[in-house]
Amino acid sequence: MVAERREDKGNEQEPLQVTDMKTIEEKVHGKVITIPGWDEESINIRVRRPSLMGLVRAGKIPNELLSTAQMAVEGTEETFEPGTEEFEQMCDLLYLVAEQAVVEPDPEKIVPHLTDTQLIFVHHYVMQGVRGLANFRRQLGSDGEAGIDLPDVGTEAERGSTTG
Repeated sequence: MVAERREDKGNEQEPLQVTDMKTIEEKVHGKVITIPGWDEESINIRVRRPSLMGLVRAGKIPNELLSTAQMAVEGTEETFEPGTEEFEQMCDLLYLVAEQAVVEPDPEKIVPHLTDTQLIFVHHYVMQGVRGLANFRRQLGSDGEAGIDLPDVGTEAERGSTTG
């Protein structure tokens, strides 16, 4: 039996309300995040957080990438040597996730041109949300791969509306 959860508002406890469909649709549509650009300026893109398990279920992740996808879902911090089959599979997974996550601009036009750092930013957002971007920015330092100053997670684009 599941106990009914209640929000504590002062001394009164109100039952939790079901999230309305409009709010859910806005969240599904994606969120505008800021990632490093190709030069000193950052870019804003709209991304959503597709379910890797849903992608597996829909057959969008090929069998040879299933173990790599499982490691990504489990948060395994394994590093792969460049030139190995595992490294190639992780690269394939990063592109596949970006193709499913990027909403705007057109993923078919932008994803093939994303840098390694940009792909990893998208991957971190998909796996951990905005908190994942903050952690990645701290790991990367203040200058990223291109020597640019990375914006805080709380940038205007990230606080902005999820529509339009």
